[in-house]
Amino acid sequence: MNKRVSLILLIIPLFIGCHKDNGPSSPSNESGIVISLSGQISSWNHGTHRMILLIGPYNSQATYKVCASSRIDNTGHFSLQNLTPPSLSQQGSIVYPTISPGYTYSQNTVVCSDSSARIYYGQLIVTSDTSSTMLGYVGRQSYEGTVVSEEYFTVYYFYSIADVNLTGLEIDTLYNASSSYEFRETRHFDVTFTKGWNQQVLHSLARIITHDSTKTIQATESFYTNTEPYGDKWVYYGL
Repeated sequence: MNKRVSLILLIIPLFIGCHKDNGPSSPSNESGIVISLSGQISSWNHGTHRMILLIGPYNSQATYKVCASSRIDNTGHFSLQNLTPPSLSQQGSIVYPTISPGYTYSQNTVVCSDSSARIYYGQLIVTSDTSSTMLGYVGRQSYEGTVVSEEYFTVYYFYSIADVNLTGLEIDTLYNASSSYEFRETRHFDVTFTKGWNQQVLHSLARIITHDSTKTIQATESFYTNTEPYGDKWVYYGL
């Protein structure tokens, strides 16, 4: 993508449903609060000598704090309990979304309830049980491998230092004159962060390519929320 988003997450209420046994952040609810993370990694074939770690952001010394850990059994099951805060010595990210240089707002109604609030990205990595070297990472999403559908969702985990809400709509555009290509991104936000660990779901709704007499237009639409729909899975990506 050509733009950075300080926030990352979302989903549409239409898809809210019951979670599977090997499913989502457990327990979790529509508020997005995460107390523990457990489930079964899809197609796991790496035996029992692997650990899954929830880590906070890397610091300037390229080290990280482990916020929870669990052994992965030979069927891919794991259970991360007693999640602790990441190191808060780093500045963290603002909750309000930002756009990259070159993009302009054609519409922006986004409201953040606390402009001073900061969130910290949490990542699920896999190591051996004898070394801290990262062997891969685990994602929670509606697909495995390469995305083959325009509609999909991905779950992200953040630690928030305060209670904060983010709501509204923004439409951003970028025109590349050299290629006569225009990018239009529509993003809906309905996200609540409670102090502590939270899940945020990014739901891609559509990507449409059209043409007019002077340019090609690529329009994408996405929704950010806390609620996770049915159809989720834990997926391992080795390095």
